[in-house]
Amino acid sequence: MDSEPFTVVTVDFETVLPIWQNEIWPGRVTPIKPIAPMTYLGGYDMDIPNLYKPTFFAIFDEFGRIIGTTSGYQTSADHFRCRTMYVNPEFRRRGLAVALVRAVEDAAIKAGCDLSWGLPRVSPMMAMFEKCGWTQVSEPITEGMEFGPNVYMMKDGLRPKKKRKRRSRKKSSEIVR
Repeated sequence: MDSEPFTVVTVDFETVLPIWQNEIWPGRVTPIKPIAPMTYLGGYDMDIPNLYKPTFFAIFDEFGRIIGTTSGYQTSADHFRCRTMYVNPEFRRRGLAVALVRAVEDAAIKAGCDLSWGLPRVSPMMAMFEKCGWTQVSEPITEGMEFGPNVYMMKDGLRPKKKRKRRSRKKSSEIVR
């Protein structure tokens, strides 16, 4: 299907929480919090929730229902996590997930990060991340994953590269000795 224009807006945690509870993680045993202390490629930094604030993104249909959502936040000075991704099955393959990933990437750039990462489930969603230029950087992980298997994916080089000024060289005949 062709992509349709969708508007990604920022919302609060309470707005997306019902989608997280009922669609992304139904029956989840561990508490759902707005931000998780996971770090890129494994491990935890319990300071992450105190150091960084998450941004929640949503796309609404004409009836005011959330039809797509994700969130993002820094996990270090240079890393930005894309956490959760949901698109209502009736609206899949229309560009919503790509728009949501782009919103996370823009937030990462705004935060000064150069690398965005996520831990999606092994699913067709991985192909969407690859379409957006992301790379799978781990084998499937099941240990410690309540809704796995999952894989680490990332996109590096988010910040535009600064152009280096070229110094003009003087010809040897112009050099004053």
